[in-house]
Parts: sequence; structure tokens; C-alpha cells
Amino acid sequence: AISIFVFLKGSKKNRNIGFVLFAGALTVWSFGLAQFFSYTDVVSCIFWGNFLYVGGSFVAATFLLFSLIYSDDERYLNPWKIILVILPAVFIALIAFSSRLLIRDVEFINGYRAFKYGSGRLLWEVQFNLSLAYAFIRFIKLYKVSVGLAKKQLLYIVTSSLTINIFSGLTNVFLLWFGIFNYIWL
Repeated sequence: AISIFVFLKGSKKNRNIGFVLFAGALTVWSFGLAQFFSYTDVVSCIFWGNFLYVGGSFVAATFLLFSLIYSDDERYLNPWKIILVILPAVFIALIAFSSRLLIRDVEFINGYRAFKYGSGRLLWEVQFNLSLAYAFIRFIKLYKVSVGLAKKQLLYIVTSSLTINIFSGLTNVFLLWFGIFNYIWL
């Protein structure tokens, strides 16, 4: 909702557009999560499971883009840099929806949906974690040199995003490595 307010406010600053793209990616991922839990057949669960991972890739990519344009609203972001940031997420989307390289299967164990992963999961992990790590490093560096309102905004961005990423990383990524799917809905 806040991203809609930021966008409708009429400001076309790069950082606002970056925020709207990031919030939009989060919204798409959330929609995918709701759909994933709405279906009980394996084929639909595989599709929506892949949708979740593709959504996560775009969340990480748009967060990185947001970090690249945040520091200077007037800064022109090279289109090649945008392509370089988004291309891995597009590639992950292509392999997710054209093969079973990301999610091979979905099982129902004790009422929970459990993924069986394909070899493409490692590629997703690398893209997701490197994009987020680089974005956080950029935001922390910006925080260290900022003053006033900009410093407060960056503190909010870093602390809120890091808190969410640690929690969701634990429940939606780390625990899944060990076959614990009970908390994916959190």
C-alpha cells in the first residue's frame, strides 16, 4: 500500500520508482504464496512453488536495483547495469517454468507441502543471496556517510529489510535445506 502512495504521489524520482518495483516484486511473491497454499494437486503446487522462487529472484534483483539508484536520484542508471541485475532472475524464471530444474516435485508430508529440488536450486541460491548481500552492503555504506533524514531513512531500510530477510531466510530457505517445511507460510 505504501508503494502505491509513493507512486501516486506523482514523484518520478529514481529512488521512488526503485521502491515501487521492489514492493511490486514483494506483492507478486506474496500472491504466489497465497496461490501455493490454495491448491492441493501436485501439478499446481509445482507451478506455484516455482512461481515463489521466481518471485524471490525478482525481489532480490529489484532490491539490488533499489540500492543502486538510492544514493542519487538524478543519477542515470546504465541500462546494461539494469539488464545485468535483472537477467539472472529472468534466466531463473525460464528454467523454472520450462523444466523441473528448480522444483522437481511436491510431496504432502503430515499436512505440509515439501519440495523436492532439482539441480537449479543452487543457481537460485547464488543469485538470491548475492543480490541481497550486495544490496545490503551498498545500503550500509550509504548509511555510514549519510546525515539527517537520509541517515534515518537508510537505517529504516536496512533494519526493516534485514529483519525480514533473516526471518524469511530462516523459514523459507534455510529450514527447507533440512526438509523442514512447517514454517514456510510464516
